[in-house]
Amino acid sequence: MYTCAATKISDIANMNIQRAGAELLEDMTVTQWSLDQSSRQWTVSAATTSNADAPLTIVKGKILLVCDGAPSRIGRDMGIVKTAPDGVCSRAFIKPGTHTFKQDGVVFYPRSLLPGYCSLMMHANNELAFCAYVIPGGDASVDDLPKLHKDIHTKDPFVTKMMGPKAKIEPMKSATLRLGGVPKSYDEQMMIVGDAAGFIDPLTGEGIQYAMDGALLAADACEEALLEDNLSKGSMKR
Repeated sequence: MYTCAATKISDIANMNIQRAGAELLEDMTVTQWSLDQSSRQWTVSAATTSNADAPLTIVKGKILLVCDGAPSRIGRDMGIVKTAPDGVCSRAFIKPGTHTFKQDGVVFYPRSLLPGYCSLMMHANNELAFCAYVIPGGDASVDDLPKLHKDIHTKDPFVTKMMGPKAKIEPMKSATLRLGGVPKSYDEQMMIVGDAAGFIDPLTGEGIQYAMDGALLAADACEEALLEDNLSKGSMKR
């Protein structure tokens, strides 16, 4: 089994984006978006996240792809995504040389997390990741994650044994999950892709592979729509 940090995948994707001739705008927060009915073009305004005094960046295009993660602020503001995320996951890396983990990866199913789970996964440079997933359908709620994360990696006999007595674990980070897909992920001249559209396995909470698959399908659909000069709702639905 091979594991790869999402940041590494993003770096590779970004390099390929630039190689294809697209302009990559980083450190940006989208503030406004609108579809002009006369020109049939989207206008998207974005602020520089690290510099509030910088002028807005304006981008125009024929198709808007919304890929803003499980919370999908844009999709929800548009009224296409109707609900809040319904799951959450944690992640904390364990410092190399402090753990005794020898496997590639192990999944645990503590009763307190069911139907969710937690896992220990080995990454490059002997860095170990501990993750816990709260998935809808059990007693655990999204708000329970911090306590469950801590209790499991400090008290669960199976997890602590595999980590070892001297494991040094970093503070927890978390991300919301939108599981199982949304009823509608398109509209006129736009699509919602990836975690924003719930492209996440409802049994595992994993979504990177589905996001990449969805991006390929969206790219093919956009190419066909542009070649046909048909950017209607029906065309975006394909």
